[in-house]
Amino acid sequence: MRFRARGGLRVRFLMCAAILGVVAVIAGCGSSKTSSSTTAASTSSSTGAAASGSSVRLPSMTSATLLLDFTPYAVHAGIYRALAAGYYKANNIDLKVIQPTSAADVARLVDAGKADFGITDGVDLISGIGKGQDYKAFMALLQRPLAGLAVSGKSGITSPKQLEGKTVGSPGSPSNTAFLDTMVENSGGNPSKVKLITTGFNFVQYLESGNISAFTGYLTDAVQAQADGAPIRFLRLDQYGGPEYPSLVVYTTTSKLAHDAPLIRAFVDATVHGYNDTIADPNVGLQALLSQNTLLKAKEMAAELKVVGPLFKEGAPQYGQLNLTQLEALAAYLKQHKLLSQSIPADRIGTNAFLPKH
Repeated sequence: MRFRARGGLRVRFLMCAAILGVVAVIAGCGSSKTSSSTTAASTSSSTGAAASGSSVRLPSMTSATLLLDFTPYAVHAGIYRALAAGYYKANNIDLKVIQPTSAADVARLVDAGKADFGITDGVDLISGIGKGQDYKAFMALLQRPLAGLAVSGKSGITSPKQLEGKTVGSPGSPSNTAFLDTMVENSGGNPSKVKLITTGFNFVQYLESGNISAFTGYLTDAVQAQADGAPIRFLRLDQYGGPEYPSLVVYTTTSKLAHDAPLIRAFVDATVHGYNDTIADPNVGLQALLSQNTLLKAKEMAAELKVVGPLFKEGAPQYGQLNLTQLEALAAYLKQHKLLSQSIPADRIGTNAFLPKH
C-alpha cells in the first residue's frame, strides 16, 4: 500500500516476499525513506541502564543482527528505545538493526545467517512455514492486526457492507482478497458484489478521483495519510469479523532457537524493556526513534505511535507474549481461504519460552 513513499514500500515489501515464496523471512523490497547511509547498515546500541533481568546477561559481548520488516517507523520505537538506553549492551549484545534494501534481501539475509532475527507479519510467518520455511516466532511486537480497508473520509462509507456495487483497490496479495471478503460478509454485505482491482501502491489518487471506493491496506499508512492532510477513514479487519492475531512478530530459525537460547533470551529481555519504557512514556520511544532515524517526520511518527501504542500489549499478560491460540486460528483461517495447504499447530508457529519470567 502507498499513501506516500514509505507506506507504498511497506506493501511492496510484503508483495515481494510473497512472490518470492519466502514470505516468512521478511516483508521488504524497496528503498528507505531514511538516510541511504543507514540502509542495510547497523545501528549500534549505546551503553546505559541495565536491562530488566540481569540473570540473562551473556558472559561476553556477542554480536547479533535484527532485520526489520520495513524501514523504521513507529512500531519499532521500543527497539530504538532499547538501543538508546543501552539495554542490549547491558545484556552483552552488540545489536545491529538492518533494513531490507531489495527483494534479494528477502531471500538472502536470514537464510544465509546474515541476520539472526527478523520481524514479519503473522500471516507471512505462517504462510512461509506452510511452504517449508524453517522459522518460528518467539515474541510479538503488536497484539492486533494492522490490516483493513482505507476509504475516503468524503465517501460516507462507514461499513464494509457499503462497498457492494463498488470497486476496491488492492496491491494484489491473496490475503488482502480474503480479508476484504471477510469484512464485507461479516458486516452484512455480499462479497461477490464487490469488484476488486489491482491498483498498485499510489492509491490515494484513486480514492480522491473516485476510481475506487476503498483500498485494502494498513492502519499505519492510513494514519500517515491523515497526518499529511488526506481525508482517510480506516476500517480495521479485526473489528469486522476478521481474525485477531499478533500482526508483527520476531522470529528466527528453529535451529537457532535450539542452539542459541541464551542469546535469544537476552535479546527478548532487552527488547521487552524498551517497549515497556515506551508503553509507560511514549515520548521516550518516539525520541529514540527520531534521534536514530533523522529523516523521519516527527509529526507522522507521533501520530502513528499514538495509534499503534495501545496495540503493543493489548490483551496480553505481558509485553511480547504470543497469543498462540490466535496464531493457530489464523492458520486455520488461511487454510479455509485456500491460502494454506495444511493445518499448522500452535507449537510449530511460535513459543513464549524466551520471555522474561515474572
